[in-house]
Amino acid sequence: MTQETSALPLLKFYLFGRQEVWRGSDLLAPLATQKTQSLLAYLLIYRYQSHPRQKLAAIFWGDCDEVRAHHSLSTALWRIRKQFGDAFLLSDVDTVQLNPLTPFWLDVAEFEGRLSQAKIEPADSDFSVVAHLERAIELYRGDLLEGFYDDWCLDERYRLESLYLHTLRRLVSWHHSHGCFDLRSRLSGARSAY
Repeated sequence: MTQETSALPLLKFYLFGRQEVWRGSDLLAPLATQKTQSLLAYLLIYRYQSHPRQKLAAIFWGDCDEVRAHHSLSTALWRIRKQFGDAFLLSDVDTVQLNPLTPFWLDVAEFEGRLSQAKIEPADSDFSVVAHLERAIELYRGDLLEGFYDDWCLDERYRLESLYLHTLRRLVSWHHSHGCFDLRSRLSGARSAY
Protein backbone atom coordinates (compact mmCIF):
# COMPACT_ATOMS: atom_id res chain seq x y z
CA MET A 1 0.00 0.00 0.00
CA THR A 2 1.40 3.36 -0.95
CA GLN A 3 1.56 6.36 1.36
CA GLU A 4 -0.95 8.11 -0.88
CA THR A 5 -3.45 5.24 -0.63
CA SER A 6 -3.13 4.86 3.13
CA ALA A 7 -3.79 8.58 3.70
CA LEU A 8 -7.18 8.47 1.99
CA PRO A 9 -10.34 7.78 4.03
CA LEU A 10 -11.70 4.26 3.83
CA LEU A 11 -13.89 3.45 0.83
CA LYS A 12 -17.34 2.15 1.78
CA PHE A 13 -19.35 0.29 -0.84
CA TYR A 14 -23.11 -0.16 -0.43
CA LEU A 15 -24.64 -2.68 -2.81
CA PHE A 16 -27.90 -3.37 -0.97
CA GLY A 17 -30.58 -1.14 -2.42
CA ARG A 18 -29.21 1.70 -4.51
CA GLN A 19 -25.48 1.33 -5.16
CA GLU A 20 -23.45 3.98 -3.32
CA VAL A 21 -19.75 4.55 -2.76
CA TRP A 22 -18.48 6.75 0.06
CA ARG A 23 -14.96 7.97 0.76
CA GLY A 24 -15.11 9.17 4.32
CA SER A 25 -18.10 11.54 4.45
CA ASP A 26 -18.14 12.16 0.67
CA LEU A 27 -20.60 10.37 -1.59
CA LEU A 28 -18.73 9.65 -4.82
CA ALA A 29 -20.30 10.14 -8.23
CA PRO A 30 -21.38 6.84 -9.78
CA LEU A 31 -19.23 5.30 -12.45
CA ALA A 32 -20.12 6.38 -15.99
CA THR A 33 -22.13 3.36 -17.12
CA GLN A 34 -24.31 0.75 -15.47
CA LYS A 35 -22.12 -2.01 -16.98
CA THR A 36 -19.07 -0.51 -15.26
CA GLN A 37 -21.01 -0.23 -11.99
CA SER A 38 -22.10 -3.84 -12.36
CA LEU A 39 -18.53 -4.98 -13.10
CA LEU A 40 -17.30 -3.16 -9.99
CA ALA A 41 -19.99 -4.83 -7.88
CA TYR A 42 -19.07 -8.24 -9.32
CA LEU A 43 -15.39 -7.71 -8.51
CA LEU A 44 -16.30 -6.60 -4.97
CA ILE A 45 -18.58 -9.56 -4.27
CA TYR A 46 -16.08 -12.05 -5.71
CA ARG A 47 -13.14 -10.13 -4.27
CA TYR A 48 -10.98 -13.14 -3.40
CA GLN A 49 -10.93 -14.50 -6.94
CA SER A 50 -8.79 -13.79 -9.94
CA HIS A 51 -11.11 -13.43 -12.95
CA PRO A 52 -10.16 -14.34 -16.51
CA ARG A 53 -10.66 -11.33 -18.77
CA GLN A 54 -12.36 -13.54 -21.32
CA LYS A 55 -14.95 -14.63 -18.75
CA LEU A 56 -15.61 -11.04 -17.62
CA ALA A 57 -16.01 -9.89 -21.23
CA ALA A 58 -18.51 -12.70 -21.83
CA ILE A 59 -20.50 -11.99 -18.63
CA PHE A 60 -20.84 -8.26 -19.22
CA TRP A 61 -20.55 -7.84 -23.00
CA GLY A 62 -21.52 -11.29 -24.28
CA ASP A 63 -23.87 -9.74 -26.83
CA CYS A 64 -20.89 -8.07 -28.62
CA ASP A 65 -18.21 -9.59 -30.79
CA GLU A 66 -15.05 -10.62 -28.93
CA VAL A 67 -12.90 -7.64 -29.94
CA ARG A 68 -15.55 -5.11 -28.93
CA ALA A 69 -16.28 -7.00 -25.68
CA HIS A 70 -12.60 -6.91 -24.67
CA HIS A 71 -12.35 -3.23 -25.58
CA SER A 72 -15.45 -2.47 -23.47
CA LEU A 73 -13.95 -4.42 -20.56
CA SER A 74 -10.67 -2.48 -20.84
CA THR A 75 -12.58 0.81 -20.88
CA ALA A 76 -14.60 -0.19 -17.80
CA LEU A 77 -11.45 -1.23 -15.93
CA TRP A 78 -9.83 2.10 -16.84
CA ARG A 79 -12.86 3.94 -15.40
CA ILE A 80 -12.64 1.94 -12.16
CA ARG A 81 -8.92 2.71 -11.84
CA LYS A 82 -9.55 6.37 -12.59
CA GLN A 83 -12.17 6.54 -9.80
CA PHE A 84 -10.35 4.48 -7.14
CA GLY A 85 -6.67 4.61 -8.10
CA ASP A 86 -4.32 2.35 -10.00
CA ALA A 87 -3.63 0.19 -6.95
CA PHE A 88 -7.31 -0.76 -6.59
CA LEU A 89 -7.07 -3.48 -9.25
CA LEU A 90 -4.45 -6.05 -10.10
CA SER A 91 -4.50 -7.12 -13.72
CA ASP A 92 -2.44 -8.57 -16.50
CA VAL A 93 -3.24 -9.60 -20.07
CA ASP A 94 -5.26 -12.60 -18.85
CA THR A 95 -6.78 -11.81 -15.45
CA VAL A 96 -8.27 -9.11 -13.24
CA GLN A 97 -8.90 -8.97 -9.50
CA LEU A 98 -9.26 -6.51 -6.67
CA ASN A 99 -6.00 -5.80 -4.94
CA PRO A 100 -6.23 -7.73 -1.65
CA LEU A 101 -4.09 -5.03 0.03
CA THR A 102 -6.60 -2.28 -0.72
CA PRO A 103 -8.71 -1.67 2.39
CA PHE A 104 -12.43 -1.10 1.92
CA TRP A 105 -15.73 -1.86 3.61
CA LEU A 106 -18.54 -3.69 1.78
CA ASP A 107 -22.07 -4.01 3.14
CA VAL A 108 -22.55 -7.46 1.54
CA ALA A 109 -19.35 -8.76 3.18
CA GLU A 110 -20.39 -7.29 6.55
CA PHE A 111 -23.87 -8.85 6.18
CA GLU A 112 -22.44 -12.29 5.45
CA GLY A 113 -19.78 -11.88 8.13
CA ARG A 114 -22.43 -11.13 10.77
CA LEU A 115 -24.38 -14.22 9.75
CA SER A 116 -21.23 -16.37 9.90
CA GLN A 117 -20.34 -14.94 13.31
CA ALA A 118 -23.82 -15.78 14.60
CA LYS A 119 -23.31 -19.42 13.56
CA ILE A 120 -20.09 -19.84 15.53
CA GLU A 121 -21.14 -18.11 18.75
CA PRO A 122 -21.31 -20.47 21.75
CA ALA A 123 -24.75 -21.95 22.42
CA ASP A 124 -25.17 -19.99 25.66
CA SER A 125 -24.68 -16.57 24.03
CA ASP A 126 -28.18 -15.93 22.70
CA PHE A 127 -27.90 -12.16 23.01
CA SER A 128 -24.65 -12.05 21.08
CA VAL A 129 -26.17 -14.16 18.29
CA VAL A 130 -29.23 -11.92 18.18
CA ALA A 131 -27.01 -8.81 18.03
CA HIS A 132 -25.19 -10.22 14.98
CA LEU A 133 -28.47 -11.15 13.29
CA GLU A 134 -30.01 -7.74 13.97
CA ARG A 135 -26.93 -5.96 12.61
CA ALA A 136 -27.12 -8.11 9.46
CA ILE A 137 -30.78 -7.15 9.00
CA GLU A 138 -29.93 -3.45 9.44
CA LEU A 139 -27.40 -3.67 6.62
CA TYR A 140 -29.97 -5.01 4.17
CA ARG A 141 -31.26 -1.67 2.78
CA GLY A 142 -33.04 -3.35 -0.13
CA ASP A 143 -32.40 -6.00 -2.72
CA LEU A 144 -28.88 -6.27 -4.09
CA LEU A 145 -28.21 -3.66 -6.80
CA GLU A 146 -31.77 -2.49 -7.38
CA GLY A 147 -32.28 -1.67 -11.05
CA PHE A 148 -29.55 -4.07 -12.27
CA TYR A 149 -30.63 -7.16 -14.21
CA ASP A 150 -27.46 -9.00 -15.24
CA ASP A 151 -27.79 -12.77 -14.80
CA TRP A 152 -25.00 -12.91 -12.21
CA CYS A 153 -26.71 -10.14 -10.25
CA LEU A 154 -30.10 -11.84 -10.23
CA ASP A 155 -28.54 -15.06 -8.90
CA GLU A 156 -26.72 -13.19 -6.12
CA ARG A 157 -29.81 -11.11 -5.35
CA TYR A 158 -31.87 -14.27 -4.87
CA ARG A 159 -29.19 -15.89 -2.68
CA LEU A 160 -28.82 -12.84 -0.43
CA GLU A 161 -32.57 -12.24 -0.23
CA SER A 162 -32.99 -15.86 0.90
CA LEU A 163 -30.39 -15.33 3.64
CA TYR A 164 -32.14 -12.11 4.68
CA LEU A 165 -35.58 -13.77 4.90
CA HIS A 166 -34.17 -16.74 6.80
CA THR A 167 -32.50 -14.34 9.24
CA LEU A 168 -35.75 -12.41 9.73
CA ARG A 169 -37.57 -15.66 10.51
CA ARG A 170 -34.87 -16.59 13.06
CA LEU A 171 -35.12 -13.21 14.75
CA VAL A 172 -38.91 -13.24 14.87
CA SER A 173 -38.86 -16.75 16.31
CA TRP A 174 -36.25 -15.83 18.93
CA HIS A 175 -38.05 -12.65 19.97
CA HIS A 176 -41.38 -14.46 20.12
CA SER A 177 -39.95 -17.26 22.27
CA HIS A 178 -38.44 -14.68 24.65
CA GLY A 179 -41.61 -12.57 24.88
CA CYS A 180 -40.06 -9.63 23.00
CA PHE A 181 -42.68 -8.30 20.60
CA ASP A 182 -41.09 -4.97 19.72
CA LEU A 183 -38.83 -6.28 16.93
CA ARG A 184 -40.31 -4.07 14.21
CA SER A 185 -39.59 -0.80 15.99
CA ARG A 186 -36.09 -1.94 16.99
CA LEU A 187 -35.15 -2.79 13.40
CA SER A 188 -36.86 0.16 11.74
CA GLY A 189 -35.25 2.54 14.23
CA ALA A 190 -31.85 1.02 13.60
CA ARG A 191 -32.36 1.02 9.82
CA SER A 192 -33.19 4.74 9.77
CA ALA A 193 -29.74 5.44 11.19
CA TYR A 194 -28.16 4.23 7.93
